[in-house]
Amino acid sequence: MDELKRTLKNNPADKVNSLLYQTDLKSNNNGQAIHILFGDSASGSLKWALKEKGIQDKEKVISLSDLFSIGPVWQLHDKAGLDQRNDWIKNHLILDDDINEVQLHFNNTLSMINAIPENDCYPLHTGEIIPEKLMMIYEKRRKVPVLSQEQRKKFEEEWKELAATRKVLRAWENKEIKSVDDDYYDDFIIKQGKKAASRAR
Repeated sequence: MDELKRTLKNNPADKVNSLLYQTDLKSNNNGQAIHILFGDSASGSLKWALKEKGIQDKEKVISLSDLFSIGPVWQLHDKAGLDQRNDWIKNHLILDDDINEVQLHFNNTLSMINAIPENDCYPLHTGEIIPEKLMMIYEKRRKVPVLSQEQRKKFEEEWKELAATRKVLRAWENKEIKSVDDDYYDDFIIKQGKKAASRAR
């Protein structure tokens, strides 16, 4: 108890929240599946589906709200990379939330991911999907092994490659995520703009 009081007194609020998230995850998980999703909408859909199945207390949902298709991801696992990304977000995006709240949520999410015991199962999910369809997919894939060591290693190598570049835009190309130049979509956007303008005439 004294150690907890010292931690609460001597650490900033974001570190205390991070420690609480880690403690909660370690004590409540007991080897159950942990789902990591990109986007609040997808996360909400999965939470709804788990609740409909009555297993919301048995399977944990962790949501990364950030949009990683844009902005730097260089060295995102280090403070320098996080600071660079946060500066980029401040200078290039208009956020509904305060940047400090966004950073706090991101740090808490990372803490939760880092607290996952190695042997636990953690399916990764991306994209938008309606809850009903998500539940169908969930039922179908439930018994399938989630991620082999080989697949995990491949994803780790892909991440290292992305985290080594200073490019601020990524694209899905040939079934892979690629770092691309800032003007990658310019021709497509211009072409679509011209089509829309000609249809409006």
